[in-house]
Amino acid sequence: MSGDRTSALEDRFLEQMRDMNSGSVVLDLTHVEKMDSRGVALCIGILKECQIRGLAFSLVAKPDTASFFKMLNLDRVMNIREV
Repeated sequence: MSGDRTSALEDRFLEQMRDMNSGSVVLDLTHVEKMDSRGVALCIGILKECQIRGLAFSLVAKPDTASFFKMLNLDRVMNIREV
């Protein structure tokens, strides 16, 4: 995933969240097979935006992807559910 594509995804996601002031965001990564640092940064950016807005954030992923996030200790700051 290129930097431009990651930035466009983040922009679209933030646009969707613009009017949210309650509730939760679930990021479904069950179809993601590979992720690099830009993808992780995107997830962290969305998490931070949720925290600013007071929204709950969860990440749903297959075991391989979930373990990647756990290896980075991100399970300490975000809810990660394996499916």
